Amino acid sequence: MFEPIVALFALGILAWLAIFFILAVAIILAEFEKPEFAFFPLVIGAVALWFFHGVNVITFAWANLTLVLVYAVCYILVGILWSMFKWDRYGAENRKKYNIEIERVARWNVNKDPQTPNYPIPKYEQYVPIALQNKRKFMTWIVLWWASMFWYVFSDLITDFVDFVVRRLGKIYDAIAWRHFKDLKVDKDTQVAQAASDSSVKT
Repeated sequence: MFEPIVALFALGILAWLAIFFILAVAIILAEFEKPEFAFFPLVIGAVALWFFHGVNVITFAWANLTLVLVYAVCYILVGILWSMFKWDRYGAENRKKYNIEIERVARWNVNKDPQTPNYPIPKYEQYVPIALQNKRKFMTWIVLWWASMFWYVFSDLITDFVDFVVRRLGKIYDAIAWRHFKDLKVDKDTQVAQAASDSSVKT
């Protein structure tokens, strides 16, 4: 008696799992800038809808052409806005990489052997992203903006939030850590003061 209900319930669960898997694959491929491959799971999903539920995506789109065109325009506009946001984030990431490289070079030049020539300062122009050289990124952000947005919310946004908190509370965190080395710092200051005192006595 309950076998048809159980079978339908199981089929529904399998259908939702299949949809989740298809979307997950598309999101991962989009994040790794493989937009051409990200379309394959979506095509497979459309075929599965037609095969299992009799929903013909092409027929539906043709019967509702005006609605589909309006949706397509809105979809692209959202993608363009999202690409601007992502491009700004990408520029910020490159600036962060440049700052890290500058600090690395500065530490090297300070700690190197005096006889060793200084390591050249990197040119910032090499870190400024050029739009025409990143067409694949824009294709992903505009055409598959929903996948990129999903990845950002559950990955990059968390990283940005933690980075924001650490930058705002950095001094507090440093003070907490320094409590465990306070005695060593005092000993070092005492040694420096003692050395200065001894030097003045000798002179």
